[in-house]
Amino acid sequence: MARILITHATRAGATADVADILADALAGAGHDVDTVPVAEGPSPEGFDLVVVGSGIHATAWYSEALDWLSAHGSVLAGRTALFNVCLNAANPMKRDETLDYNRPAAQLVAPVAQESFAGRYVPERVSFWKRVFMRTMQAAPKDHVSPGTIRAWAAVLADRVPAA
Repeated sequence: MARILITHATRAGATADVADILADALAGAGHDVDTVPVAEGPSPEGFDLVVVGSGIHATAWYSEALDWLSAHGSVLAGRTALFNVCLNAANPMKRDETLDYNRPAAQLVAPVAQESFAGRYVPERVSFWKRVFMRTMQAAPKDHVSPGTIRAWAAVLADRVPAA
C-alpha cells in the first residue's frame, strides 16, 4: 500500500471531480489517498506518489498549481504524475496538443506519468467573462468528464507508484 497525495487547482470544479475519481479508484486499489486542493498548500512530504492536476485556461495551467510545483519541485522529482482538465481534450485529434499543456509543469518535476482529461462547460459555474467568451464561440453547455477514462489512468498510476 502506498501513500498518495492528489492535489489540484480548479475554477469550475471539473478538475476537483477528476481528482476525486482518481482518489476513489486508487483507494479501491488499496492505497492510502489524500485529496487536497493546491490552494490549501499541502505538503508532499511522506507520500510515495504525488498526483498534481490543473484546469486549463488559454492553454495554460493555473498559476497556483505551477507555483506549488515550483515550491516543492526538489522533493517531487521521480514520484509525481501530472494531469490537466480541458474541453479540448474531448477531441482525439487534439491529444498531443492537450498533453503539451503539461509541459511547463513537467519541466519542474520530471513526472512518471501525464494525462489530459476532457472537462465540462457549465455556464453557471464560470465567471461572467468566460460565459461571454464561450457565447461568442457559440459553445453550448457540455460535459465530457469520463469516469471510465479517469479510472483507467488510475490503474496506470497504481502500477507506477515508486517503491517506498
